[in-house]
Amino acid sequence: MKFLLDFFPIALFFVVYKTMGLYSAIYAMIGATMLQMLVARLKTGKFEKMHLITLGLLVVFGGITLAVRDPAFLMWKVSVLYVAFALALIGSLDW
Repeated sequence: MKFLLDFFPIALFFVVYKTMGLYSAIYAMIGATMLQMLVARLKTGKFEKMHLITLGLLVVFGGITLAVRDPAFLMWKVSVLYVAFALALIGSLDW
């Protein structure tokens, strides 16, 4: 069930993207991610860090994309997320 919940926003994004376009898909993905967080909160009693980080980056970069109508900003979300995770992993190492 958690697997389906985690992939719901991205699956919805692609469906809406194919049928209605990029900007509608961004709105749908932000809404789906908020719904995902609500469902996870109701099931577990807490917010997951991964969902919070993803929503934060999605709102920032998705919002910029919607404001300036340039899809390049949304593409930066993935790169920033991977760099943040890499830095967190490096920071957790015992040197």
